[in-house]
Amino acid sequence: MGSPRVADRWKEYMGARDWEGLLDPLDENLRDEILRYGSFIEATYRGFDFDPGSPSFGSSKYKKKSFFRDCGLPTPGFRLTRHLRATSGIQVPEWAQSNWSPVKTSWIGVRGGLQ
Repeated sequence: MGSPRVADRWKEYMGARDWEGLLDPLDENLRDEILRYGSFIEATYRGFDFDPGSPSFGSSKYKKKSFFRDCGLPTPGFRLTRHLRATSGIQVPEWAQSNWSPVKTSWIGVRGGLQ
């Protein structure tokens, strides 16, 4: 990650001022944050259990405590506080119904805060 200024300016890096003065040229800390959040997206993809035969199908493959490490991000500078789920009104294919939650929720990612 860039300099310690990220902690002081994190709201700006999240768009509080529409990234004024940060885009041209691209601020190094903003660039680092964009890449870091991209790695969180990759971790979410890696952590999703796509295997219909698995007991955790449609859910996270990993526990909160080890999620980032298990997804290949040993020191993300972020602490996972909860798994996120979403509901859907889709018709579940017959082959997936035995593993599908009766309330039709699926794991969609993680939520957390800076460490």
